[in-house]
Amino acid sequence: MTRKQVLTHARTLLLAALVAAWGAGLPVALAQPAPEDPFATTPSPPDAEPPSLTTVDADLRVRARQTTRLHGLPAGLDEVREGAFHRVRLGASFQREDLSAYLQLQSAGAMGDAGPDDEPLTVGLQQGWLRWDPQGWRGLRVSAGRMALEFGAGRQIGRYDYHEIGHAFDGLDVGWAIGRYLDLHLLAVQIRRDAAQPDQERRLTGLYATGLPTDRLRSDLYVLYVEDGHGGEAAQLLTMGLRLDARPVRGLSTEGEAAVQVGVLRPVGLEPIDHVAMMGAARLAYEAVVGLPMAWTLHAQFWSGDRDATDQVSSAWRPLYGSLDEQVGLLQLFPTTNLGSGGVRYRLGDTGRPHAEIDARAFTSRRDAPIPGALVAPQGGGKWPLLGSEVDVLLHLPWRTSTEFLIATGVFLPARPLRDAMDRRTGGQITAQWRSRF
Repeated sequence: MTRKQVLTHARTLLLAALVAAWGAGLPVALAQPAPEDPFATTPSPPDAEPPSLTTVDADLRVRARQTTRLHGLPAGLDEVREGAFHRVRLGASFQREDLSAYLQLQSAGAMGDAGPDDEPLTVGLQQGWLRWDPQGWRGLRVSAGRMALEFGAGRQIGRYDYHEIGHAFDGLDVGWAIGRYLDLHLLAVQIRRDAAQPDQERRLTGLYATGLPTDRLRSDLYVLYVEDGHGGEAAQLLTMGLRLDARPVRGLSTEGEAAVQVGVLRPVGLEPIDHVAMMGAARLAYEAVVGLPMAWTLHAQFWSGDRDATDQVSSAWRPLYGSLDEQVGLLQLFPTTNLGSGGVRYRLGDTGRPHAEIDARAFTSRRDAPIPGALVAPQGGGKWPLLGSEVDVLLHLPWRTSTEFLIATGVFLPARPLRDAMDRRTGGQITAQWRSRF
């Protein structure tokens, strides 16, 4: 029996044990949701607050996916893989006076023969942090270790929970809440190292400040510095941005975020290249009850692209550590560079109860710059020709308080520039998922 087969059987037994414990109603602590604060979109690390001296938690997810004609498109992620996949997280939290800690182990990967024989097995530490809340410094908290971080809408730094592994960061986070109006975070982190998700020698330091001047307005200001050593070049990039989230009247919410990225790229054996890039995003949402609860959302965003790869100026946005599914849709076909998108999302039903979502969006890219994730440039009229459109349909079926079934499908219709450049036709995906947290 090979090592992979042994580990596969061990993970299967772990899944069975968790399912049995869940079915028997094992009295373990449930992870408590955040307070019903409409602006509670920037959770402070860590991922789970210890509610008592010692608690344990588990997060079990099983996902099956079938795709059609997505291979060969610009996607560079595992969302185009077919088969059955699991992710198991087991956590324990501890608290004593001004010290708290959280430990979470994770096993994630393909089940059966869905993955290649040489696929790295991701079994290990997902989170492991220690936090100090000094009693003499009200609002100060110092977290160190491996943490799941998310700030703002998760466009720059997010947990990427939809991903099969998710983001985790090794380093230090110093937070200071000044009353209820200002929350500061000083960061010095890098994405965790393992065979399946190397950090590519990228280290991030910076400041993320969140202000709440009124009950209906939230503002985020961030300055993030990245030292990037992957791809055969040394890059120093400074990302500066502002995000505003306003709730002017009941049921209506608006959000906008803009950032600029400056720095220098130092390719091996070449002269340094100046880097100036930018991104922007906007969202307008309205919730109402028309027989049933429903919500409509308009969203648009763009990330700059590089027109001329031979000049001494780089203008292609370099993503940090965002949650990609929230930005480019369920299929996650494009990285967030040289890309524009816009669309509408409709939700029927309340979140937390059975509800359905439909998300339709279109993608564009600079005509004279490479298609994101590919080595070719789209041909066609217009400065930003259409790459294609995507329609996602998601059906959420919660059961009890800790379990949800998800059935989702996504269809991508490539436009002529992308069909001509990559000889691709309509592709799609269907996903069925069971997740239980207890």
